[in-house]
Amino acid sequence: MFRPLPLVFLLCCSVRTSPWTHRYCSVTRSPFPFCQRYLHLREPSRQVSSTDTVTYEELKQMISDGAVKLFDVREPDEFSNGSIPTATNIPLGTVQEAFSLPVDVFEETYKTEMPTKADGSLVVYCRSGTRSLKALNILKGLGYSRARHYPDGYLGWVAHELGI
Repeated sequence: MFRPLPLVFLLCCSVRTSPWTHRYCSVTRSPFPFCQRYLHLREPSRQVSSTDTVTYEELKQMISDGAVKLFDVREPDEFSNGSIPTATNIPLGTVQEAFSLPVDVFEETYKTEMPTKADGSLVVYCRSGTRSLKALNILKGLGYSRARHYPDGYLGWVAHELGI
């Protein structure tokens, strides 16, 4: 009986022989189920509720009202190539450390006001929504219970702005 290969196998492993006999990742040389390079694809993700996300229209209104603390979790080189107005860059790899800093150190380092744990105006975004969801999970774990993310990311923002 033919059984299709799991999606993670197809994304990670190149098949040199037949897909039924190839059971290790040709990139990392580890056995397929344990390939570390794409382990994040198998991580359980928490369900995202509508209260955890911000739409383009909501974000646009929040920016125009000055009622948002917007953080871009892309890398600095991505941020320097363009960002949503009023955003502050805090790369995903430093989110946990940054939001664990004392308020005065955070504000001195990032030149913006540190959001409170109950602040509903805290929004994170990235290029297309994947890293911002990870950042959201980190923030929720740190106690930022009302933090939200913009799932369309910078690409969605640009598309909306250009009317695409």
